[in-house]
Amino acid sequence: MKTDSFYFLKGQYFTDFPDPRLMKNHERTETGLHERPCFFCMRDKKDQDILWMIPISSKIAKFNKVMASKIDRYGKCDTIVMGKVLGNETAFLLQNMCPVTDKYIDHEYTSNGKPIQLPEGLKNELHEKAERVLETYTFRSKKVIFPDVEKIKSELLSQLAKDRAQENTQSNAEQIRQPKKRRPVMRKKNTGKDQQRGR
Repeated sequence: MKTDSFYFLKGQYFTDFPDPRLMKNHERTETGLHERPCFFCMRDKKDQDILWMIPISSKIAKFNKVMASKIDRYGKCDTIVMGKVLGNETAFLLQNMCPVTDKYIDHEYTSNGKPIQLPEGLKNELHEKAERVLETYTFRSKKVIFPDVEKIKSELLSQLAKDRAQENTQSNAEQIRQPKKRRPVMRKKNTGKDQQRGR
């Protein structure tokens, strides 16, 4: 799984983790159509099997207002980042980020068969602000991220532990089922002395 790329999530993720504050797998756009949200992917620094997914949105006017309100109130806004994706202004919603594992990734979002690349400056900004948002969530305020990501991450780690235990059990069972190779019987070679002695 490549990080710093864009992916879509499987519907099973939203079934297994029915948190009402997660960004839905289908969002209503300004044209009235329903589209699946796309997520920018980053890897957890501590738990390498955990991926953090930041949903993106084209509703610029809406999230510019939210950003302005937070800046007026707190003097800054780490939970929303504006940047261009394929030349279009896009809102990266760190306030809606969520943890996943590889098994919930559906497919990569590409353009003409090629992965979407972001400028280094935008990638660095997303990483820095995501770290600050997660630190704030963990140590100061659960309100900074809408979904209960602590609970989701804990359940994902439990899933991974169960999967590893099951794999070890299957591996041990296969080793037991495999017949042990019999060692060939080594026979003493008959020498001329043995023949002379009548052996």
